[in-house]
Amino acid sequence: FVNAKEEEYLRADLVYQNVDYLRAMPLMDLDTHPTVVPLHFQGLAVNEDGLYEKAGFLAHLHSAIEEYDHIKATYGIE
Repeated sequence: FVNAKEEEYLRADLVYQNVDYLRAMPLMDLDTHPTVVPLHFQGLAVNEDGLYEKAGFLAHLHSAIEEYDHIKATYGIE
């Protein structure tokens, strides 16, 4: 989403097929859809529409990846 000031926002959701869906294997339509769970990130604020500012979200992801790489290097994990 891009607002009038050309600021970019996004929403992060986890989309998956629940157990009932996997058992029945129905065709997807407007009445039969996967489970959608909005993801919330500690330290990131959402706007009034529940969206994250894109630059802040990407910076948060890059920080998490850097921390993961640091942990791998510290403990010799491949």
